[in-house]
Amino acid sequence: MIKVKLTDNYTGVQITGDYNDLNYLYDCIFHLVNGDPKSIEEEIMQNHLFGFLYDIRHAYQGDR
Repeated sequence: MIKVKLTDNYTGVQITGDYNDLNYLYDCIFHLVNGDPKSIEEEIMQNHLFGFLYDIRHAYQGDR
């Protein structure tokens, strides 16, 4: 089960889960984001989400 908790100063979130949960979250977001952006705004959003996916991938690999 994925759990999301606000950080102490409410400036971010802490996402926790086991390997399968984080891997499934990664796959779902990647499937939605992957593709050619149609505008500069979509490209910016895509880059932010790829950064988020980078952190998720390292989390389920045990680096975070």
